[in-house]
Amino acid sequence: MGNITSKLEKSSDSGRRLKIGVSPSLIAKKEEELLKRYSKEVAIDGFRKGKVPISIIEKRFGPTLKGEALEDTCRDAYISVIKEKGIVPLTRAEIDNIKQDKKQISFTASFEVIPELDIDYKDIVIKLPFRQINDEDVDGSIDNMRFSYATYIPVVRVSAPGDYLVIDYDYMRELKGVLRPEKVTNFGFILGSDKILEEFNKNLVGRRPGDSIKIKIRYPISFSDVSIAGRDVSYNIRVNEVKEVKLPSVDDEFAKVCGFKSIKELRENVRDNLIERLDNQVKGLLPGLVLNELVERHQFEPPKVFIDIALDGLKDDIKNNKIEPIDDKEISQRAKWNAKVRTILTIIADNENIAVTDDELKDLLKDSLKPAEIRTIFKDSDRREYLRAYFRRGKVVNKLVEEAMVKYTEKTDMSGDLETRGSFDKKDEPKPRIITNI
Repeated sequence: MGNITSKLEKSSDSGRRLKIGVSPSLIAKKEEELLKRYSKEVAIDGFRKGKVPISIIEKRFGPTLKGEALEDTCRDAYISVIKEKGIVPLTRAEIDNIKQDKKQISFTASFEVIPELDIDYKDIVIKLPFRQINDEDVDGSIDNMRFSYATYIPVVRVSAPGDYLVIDYDYMRELKGVLRPEKVTNFGFILGSDKILEEFNKNLVGRRPGDSIKIKIRYPISFSDVSIAGRDVSYNIRVNEVKEVKLPSVDDEFAKVCGFKSIKELRENVRDNLIERLDNQVKGLLPGLVLNELVERHQFEPPKVFIDIALDGLKDDIKNNKIEPIDDKEISQRAKWNAKVRTILTIIADNENIAVTDDELKDLLKDSLKPAEIRTIFKDSDRREYLRAYFRRGKVVNKLVEEAMVKYTEKTDMSGDLETRGSFDKKDEPKPRIITNI
């Protein structure tokens, strides 16, 4: 590469500048190649195709040829340098500061790369609050089961907490910027349940079948249902039925109805199921906690291209109601977090020589795509490699989670974690999303 000189500079954690100098002889050689090609390909009146004299080509296309020769030579020199130096750019290079004199043509190529970081990903310890399934948890689950076998007795008195109500209600819901009526019929629930919005519980006490009431609720901007978030919503409610709930006694007879020999066996089964569900909750949290730990350990600026990709993904998720609405500041914070995670996982994958083979990729795709769709993906190299990189990062996450050590700290009250919520769920407060697209 005696005809090409280069100097690599670091403009940021991931930003790189290549200052490249090219010998004028390379430009001249490229101009000769283009002249010969033009003389064979262009058609000029008075000459047969392929027989146009070089002098005519120079006269007619001189400035265009010189510009194309300069552009091609700079591009070829850039490609040659990054190959020689083993550089893998993440972005298309921006070429500027082009200068030309008798000795050389010089220019600067700016681009982004995966930053050179010493990632500490060994000995990750995740601390979790100690949580043990106790008798209250078991009692709560059995109480829920009792409602499945309860007897509902119509009453003529006014409704009271603990009664089962059946109502119709309607309200205006925003869909694609237009308010549209929404009607729900024969919605049943236990009055006073913490799974129902407080305004409904409060206003439906002391009601009889046939009563009609109107309730107005102000929803916060962070409410998960974007069709009513940030709006005052009026509900027109009609009470259809009021029923007293008679629950079966918790005894061996009840256990037999549920398919068990005794109440002792039922309680043991419920406890085992709750422990399994709690274990699954912990497993679901671990990937996000491990990634949080890695991001906290390493302070760096991720590639801007990764931030832009994350921003686009988050905005699409909000637009398609996949995540709750968030303000621009939080979007930016999440995007930067995602970009850091993407960077860290890529570096670890390189360090550990983690790869996804074609067969693995096909196997991962076959559950969600048809064979014809998979064949189409493999013909599109950009799409194929994008998915390969995505699943490669997933393999890194699995490895990190498997190797992480979980330590339980002091006991804490986590009551309610195992509840299953129903209609009119209390979703006023957005839940933090630990896992996002990586």
